[in-house]
Amino acid sequence: MKKSLLTILFCILTIMSLKAQDLPNPPANLQTLPSGSYVIAMDNTLQGIGNLGTYAKFNMKAYGLIVHLLNNNIKLKWVISAGKVKDAIDFTANAELVKPSFVAAVSRNFKAGPFVIFPSDSIGVSSLINSYYSTQGLTGNNRPNVFRTTAAVTVDIRYSYNGFIPRAAILNDGGNQNIHRDYFIDAGVPAQNYSILGALNLDSCFTFASEPHNGKTGTVVDSTVVNIKRFLQTGRNFL
Repeated sequence: MKKSLLTILFCILTIMSLKAQDLPNPPANLQTLPSGSYVIAMDNTLQGIGNLGTYAKFNMKAYGLIVHLLNNNIKLKWVISAGKVKDAIDFTANAELVKPSFVAAVSRNFKAGPFVIFPSDSIGVSSLINSYYSTQGLTGNNRPNVFRTTAAVTVDIRYSYNGFIPRAAILNDGGNQNIHRDYFIDAGVPAQNYSILGALNLDSCFTFASEPHNGKTGTVVDSTVVNIKRFLQTGRNFL
């Protein structure tokens, strides 16, 4: 009897362990990031605003800047080190701050999935950054920080965006769409890159969809779930 109970317990723990496993890490895609590459920081230390040090509020306009560059056909690469743990460094490089003001190069740790632009893809980037600051009415520390490497470094490229323009759907089935809409506005993402609509109208033209706090029940939710499932099965993402 004791042996049977131990066997059952072992099976239960094994099943629980299997269910708790994350998806396997993707293989590393190491590339040389040349000297003169732009780096858009995505961590609180290098992209923070205010005087709170490590716990500084993140500058959400960095997301808007990335979308602005993609809208203007700039090739971006997303650096995420394979197998890293929470808050780990994606890469360390000698880099100077070039926008919104200049600070000489020092060794900097880039975390949280920074975006990079190779020198060969950087024509017109400086002007586009300035135009984003201007159209958003950004001044002082509200302007996202952009760095430039002064020496080559090896980085792990997870995704490359070439000719990709993101388009998001904010679902209004639950009636709380303004919660997520306000995040897009705060980030400075142009209205052309997102739409507010019901799940019934989701189609393959959207790359991402979100539904904030849908507390409804019954056939309304059933219909919403069916349409979201269909959307996901086409390879899109949902929050």
